[in-house]
Amino acid sequence: MEIEFPYVEEESDVLNAVMRPRIKVKALSELVSDWITIDEVLADTGADFCVLPRDIGETLVKDITTGKYAEIKGVVPGTILVGGIRSSNKCENRQF
Repeated sequence: MEIEFPYVEEESDVLNAVMRPRIKVKALSELVSDWITIDEVLADTGADFCVLPRDIGETLVKDITTGKYAEIKGVVPGTILVGGIRSSNKCENRQF
């Protein structure tokens, strides 16, 4: 499956300006039983999963504390504890 993402030039503290893929995603909310649009998501096309802010998770599920917790490590020193929830998602009218 191939989807093309638009890139937007944004400021960078390190490189002055970078091109980043920003997309619109729709996620199925169990709270309202409908699709919620999330604008300007930074697309990590090679990621196993995406991390979104807590307030977005709270619009999708009744209790975000019931998800699976995991530690995430990356290029930045330190570890982040996140709660994982599953949601049906759409991008470019394709459901995932």
